[in-house]
Amino acid sequence: MHGEPMPNPDGVSIRTATLADAEALVVLIREFYDEFGDLEFDDVETPKTLRMLLTDPALGTVLVPCVDGAPIGYLALMYCLSLEFHGRYAFVDELYIRKGFRGRGHGKRLLARAEDRCRADGLRALFLEVDRANPDTQRLYRNAGFQNRDHYHLFYKRLDPADH
Repeated sequence: MHGEPMPNPDGVSIRTATLADAEALVVLIREFYDEFGDLEFDDVETPKTLRMLLTDPALGTVLVPCVDGAPIGYLALMYCLSLEFHGRYAFVDELYIRKGFRGRGHGKRLLARAEDRCRADGLRALFLEVDRANPDTQRLYRNAGFQNRDHYHLFYKRLDPADH
């Protein structure tokens, strides 16, 4: 079942977040954004968007690794549709493990759980992005079987709803 914890040999379990986890997740998101500096935490919009995700399974899901029931990180998985991949796919929007828990395989197990979830839900691919200046995370993704699409660049443009 999606909501049931998956225990690991080292006592870490991975479960699907619910609305009851929103407050703890906001703390983790703020930590992540503070650590990496180029992400913008908004005191109103970030919690609002998280609640939207946690209450609408069509948008995606959040997986939470826990030690003794306390979250040590999160993986935000967003669902999309692709013509190229002939169906739905997921995008790992954010993956964060607290500093004291890194380097122990938690990220790799979290990615494996995300893959399992995607397969169970009939998704066709799993995408993610990584900062070019973050070799540790790049190594994690390569070791988990992800491939770099070297011939592609990921572009984005922020859209202000008031501009239409």
